[in-house]
Amino acid sequence: AFIDWYIEHYYEVENQKMAIDKDLFGGDLKYYSPDTTCILPQIINTMLSNSKRHRLPDKKSGKTLPLCVYYNKTLNKYYAIIKCCDAEKAVKLSYHDTPEEAFEEYRKCKKQDIKKMADKYKEYLPDYVYEALLRFEIKPY
Repeated sequence: AFIDWYIEHYYEVENQKMAIDKDLFGGDLKYYSPDTTCILPQIINTMLSNSKRHRLPDKKSGKTLPLCVYYNKTLNKYYAIIKCCDAEKAVKLSYHDTPEEAFEEYRKCKKQDIKKMADKYKEYLPDYVYEALLRFEIKPY
């Protein structure tokens, strides 16, 4: 059944490797099935999978920090780091008093980056994939 699904849904984007993705429709599920997967350009697939990594322990409180959030002991402030898809280097975002505020800034930037990439590949993406990219939620944990 999965091979039939794959053949029916496969498409290509010029100069891009294609990937089977489970993050867009599968949520926290760890398996691939016709209901939990889609085909995406590899650059978008990588962007979505990176939305689930980079969590560190908070040296101030001992709790886990939200996604991509770090603590600056010298300033006693939190900040996030983001690497946008078309950027060569990661960027340190603003300093904040709480890890939640730092994550919210990261979340907004990441949503903009996902939208930018979805728009860039809109002509190739199936409508249901494009719409799901616009709704994709970046969770702190």
